[in-house]
Amino acid sequence: MKLPPLKLQLAAFLVLSLAVLWAATWYALARGERDAIEAARAETRGAAHAFAEHARSTIQRIDQILTTLARTWERQPSEFVAEIDAHQQNIGDISIQVAIVDKDGLLVFSNLMASKERVSLADREHIRVHFAAKESRLFISRPVLGRVSGQWSLQFTRPLLRAGAFNGVIVISVSPERFSRFYSTLSLGRQGITTMVRDSGEVMARAPDWKGRIGQVISGSPYLNPEAPLQGNFSRSSVLDGVERLYGYHRLPEHGLTLVTGLALDEILAPVRAQRQLLLGIAGAGSALFVLMAWLLLRGLAARERSAAALRRTTQELQEYRDRLEELVEARTAQLSRTNAELRESNRRLGETQGMLLQSEKMASLGQLAAGVAHEINNPVGFVNSNLDSMHAYFTDLARLLDAYAAGEARDDGPRIAAIKREIDYDFIRADLTQVIAESKEGMERVKKIVRDLKQFSHVGSTEWQLADLHAGLDSTLNIVSHELKYKAEVTREYGALPAVECLPGEINQVFMNLLVNAGQAIEKRGEIRIRTGSDGDTVWVEVADTGCGIPPENLSRIFDPFFTTKPVGQGTGLGLSLSYATIRKHRGRLDVDSAVGRGTTFRITLPQTQPKEEAALTC
Repeated sequence: MKLPPLKLQLAAFLVLSLAVLWAATWYALARGERDAIEAARAETRGAAHAFAEHARSTIQRIDQILTTLARTWERQPSEFVAEIDAHQQNIGDISIQVAIVDKDGLLVFSNLMASKERVSLADREHIRVHFAAKESRLFISRPVLGRVSGQWSLQFTRPLLRAGAFNGVIVISVSPERFSRFYSTLSLGRQGITTMVRDSGEVMARAPDWKGRIGQVISGSPYLNPEAPLQGNFSRSSVLDGVERLYGYHRLPEHGLTLVTGLALDEILAPVRAQRQLLLGIAGAGSALFVLMAWLLLRGLAARERSAAALRRTTQELQEYRDRLEELVEARTAQLSRTNAELRESNRRLGETQGMLLQSEKMASLGQLAAGVAHEINNPVGFVNSNLDSMHAYFTDLARLLDAYAAGEARDDGPRIAAIKREIDYDFIRADLTQVIAESKEGMERVKKIVRDLKQFSHVGSTEWQLADLHAGLDSTLNIVSHELKYKAEVTREYGALPAVECLPGEINQVFMNLLVNAGQAIEKRGEIRIRTGSDGDTVWVEVADTGCGIPPENLSRIFDPFFTTKPVGQGTGLGLSLSYATIRKHRGRLDVDSAVGRGTTFRITLPQTQPKEEAALTC
């Protein structure tokens, strides 16, 4: 039987050793954590049981005093103060107040109240409970802030009965600290707690930091379920301070209370975590030692094999390189030739594509403006057509009058001619005809101006670099897009002194139109578009600013990307700003933007007055 290679045997031994080492380590860690949790469960249950016995003993002692004092008040009220004095040592040790409340809820006696003022306590919980029960039993109310003592207290009460009827309540008010200080007898760690909770969820006592927690309501704890066992454990993050603890509890169902003790999980597991660090360190060191030994052995074997293999490969490669060197040179030369040809073809196609995109954007822009331009032309054409109808009617009437003149020359029929002039309102026709002709001429002039602006905007037949008046281009573009802007914005021109600029006017006018239409679309209701121009040395600049919605910061870096648009589908190609940016770069200029949401957007075009000779020789 053939044995596996030595390297494979070493690798298998290393893997097996590491698996055994780490399995033992994780088992020890898991068992240590489990043992620590079980010990903490037993400790918290024991502490809760001791806390419960302490609370039960204290409550029984309070109830004994309540019963004795209630009997004295019912039978010998005059001896009540003396009875309190007789129990003063016990009462002073337990309570902060002894009080009698009559059946109407008025305070009739308090060992803390010096005046005869009668305070109403009819709204207190124990008044309602004893009045409804009408039997003698101990009741422990939720924590209250005493109106006489001014301190938080737990009120232990029994009813006062006269002839079997409810006659009032005797109250012993006990400070929550009387139960909280049991915490000092336990060893629960830095974040351990003891809590006494009523079955309705109110915190009756808590240590440490009991003053800020009294009266708060806890929900969701398992011991609040009436079917819960008398004692048990649970873990959760405290709703009072957020610390995750393991709790033990002991219920006193006869008093409607649960006594809870808790240990912070961090403190329970702190020794285990320290042990974990030690074990992990030992396991890590052992693993590193195993790996180092195996690596040293494998390294020696691998080095020898690599040296032999490298020598064989080098000899073989030298032989192959000698045989194929000429082939590689020829193949590389042919590949470079093909790559250069493909690059030239790609550049040619890119130029064609850019031209097609520019033409597509122009057509889209013209399509967008067609309705507005048609509307602007339709207005003057409409009233010229209307005036032609009026002129036709006037001509018919005047022809009729001229026929009457021709017939009347032979008969000298003056009265009949005068009647016809009155019938056709000759004086009105004569005055209105002149105005109709003037209005028609004005309408045709407006159509002529629109056509001239369209020609100026598109620069038909002008595809060569030439000196152009940017102000004239702006004005003609504004006239073309006026229907897009006049209902949404007031356009303000602040033209500075500009020299003639060497450019491709049609492309620059296209950029003006893109910026103006975008500015109008950015204004939701009514706003302002401000156009400013100026020069700075051998450059000129044009600014188009709007008071629209502005561009969000996350979109500002993408507005010049091809096909990027935030408009709804069908309302934009996403090419306007991209082609505008490319056009300005083609003119050796700069297109900058400044925008803020809610303030508006400003685009600034910067162009050189003249182009380099080699650039000016190109056409679009």
